[in-house]
Amino acid sequence: MLEFLKDYPAIGGICIATIFSALGYFGKSIIELILEKRRKKTEQKEFLWKEKIEAAKKASEYYFENLSYLKLVKQNFETQLNGENYSPVLNDSFQSHLTLISDRIKNPENFQHHHIRIFYDIDESDLDQINEESFIIIQKMDMLVILESDDEESIREKQNQMKILNSQLKDNFEKTASIYKSLLDKIRKDLSSIVD
Repeated sequence: MLEFLKDYPAIGGICIATIFSALGYFGKSIIELILEKRRKKTEQKEFLWKEKIEAAKKASEYYFENLSYLKLVKQNFETQLNGENYSPVLNDSFQSHLTLISDRIKNPENFQHHHIRIFYDIDESDLDQINEESFIIIQKMDMLVILESDDEESIREKQNQMKILNSQLKDNFEKTASIYKSLLDKIRKDLSSIVD
């Protein structure tokens, strides 16, 4: 081989240059392939983190709206049970605020809070049970209508039952708020690890 290079230096030089060019090209291609895979992985991670943050944001908005709604409903029940009456203007304002929050919770865009389930396992069995109990309690409360024909003892009995039911409903609202807050804490803790 050495003799061939001595006899034909130009051809030998071209062969050596071609071999090293081919090795360089393959080496460069392998390095680019590795770097491209890393870049794609980084882009995928970035995309998923952005999606996770957006889902967390939507879930936070939904849970805070729901908490706000529960607090207003609880306050309304307490006010009615204590026999306090709002002024008509305040009552209208209160009802319109409740309606506004209720509409925002029902808005289809708000259902994007379910995207958080892509990233977290959220067990809603406790929430479902609490909601079912609350629904039953509210049905019982609706059935406790004070009629003009009721005597004082029956009115007091209905008011006592209403207070008991209201207390149970308040407990359910507090349990729901606690569950929402724990979900938000879990999400917030996870997102803070991203930022740190």
